[in-house]
Amino acid sequence: MARATEVQFLKTLACMAWADGEFSHAELNFIKHFARQFDLSGDEWLEVEMYVDEKVHAEEAQRVVGRFVSRVRRPRERRMLVTAVEQLLKSDEELRDTEREWLEDLRDAGGQSTRPSFLLDGLRSFLRIGSTPLKPAAEGRKAEFHDFIHNRVLFKFRRRVGSERLEREASPEKLKKLTLSAAFVAKIGYVDNEFLPQEADFIRKVLCELWSISPPLAEAVTGIAIETVAKGMDLYRLLE
Repeated sequence: MARATEVQFLKTLACMAWADGEFSHAELNFIKHFARQFDLSGDEWLEVEMYVDEKVHAEEAQRVVGRFVSRVRRPRERRMLVTAVEQLLKSDEELRDTEREWLEDLRDAGGQSTRPSFLLDGLRSFLRIGSTPLKPAAEGRKAEFHDFIHNRVLFKFRRRVGSERLEREASPEKLKKLTLSAAFVAKIGYVDNEFLPQEADFIRKVLCELWSISPPLAEAVTGIAIETVAKGMDLYRLLE
């Protein structure tokens, strides 16, 4: 596969992994195996990691899957997709009867026609997404790539709270600064690899008093900052 197709392939697998609302370590290791096999660069893996690190919802999954399937032209690529999806679903050792039946249908679809619509319909069925046209404004995560690298707290914050609500509370520049502040303070608090309740209280207090945001929003930012730091955050990229 061409390199752009390989990256899109792994994004599609990430959507499949998120279909049950969770992303297991086994599923992560499976996708990383393909990333190593494809010899992705660091930046190419970051493109994929955007879909691994934060939940993918139905509308976005439809876009990602559709974009990949439109690239699948060769029978070998279709077979590779079907096999990979099957192995992904089996990786957490919890393959349900409904998933097994769906896989059989997908295998049939992959072998019946060279038309991508066969595979697309099968993947849509599993992800429980319709075939209605997407809104033109829905651009996916590409526009958020810089934030994912340099301010992952803001990236997650937008995804979980929603841009409309955030815009009512603060300007984009203020959101950028307050999330960076939360991430930096959380990084300092995690220097001993542990967060104490009073450290979380301090972050919330700083956000409310210094940045004048509402307590519920401060609570959300604090939780995301603590989670992000605990999972591992590159301080150099944060300060860059």
